[in-house]
Amino acid sequence: LQYYKFHLLELITENFKVPSFLYAFINKPEEIIVLYGLKHKDEEKELYTTTLAIQEQILKLDNISFSAGFGSLYPGLTSQTRSYREARLALEFKVWTGTNTLIPYKDIENSK
Repeated sequence: LQYYKFHLLELITENFKVPSFLYAFINKPEEIIVLYGLKHKDEEKELYTTTLAIQEQILKLDNISFSAGFGSLYPGLTSQTRSYREARLALEFKVWTGTNTLIPYKDIENSK
């Protein structure tokens, strides 16, 4: 899992603009958390597109699929706990969306 954490960080930095911050850690077995700082809200769509491309690359190169949950965007680091909880909740929906999916929390909120 440690290898995939570094591989994922490498692919992010290769495929996306340099973020205001980028940090990844292994939270529990089979779960890598990536904190990624966007400089502008309009970069959100590009982040989703890049994540989909990275999912395809990892599936093709390593035959491993992963789902990505995205919390809402909040200013500053103090709100990141809330965004993390939203991302975790979004990932619970992969039961319905399947594996190798991208699940933004705002899509769940909009479906209520």
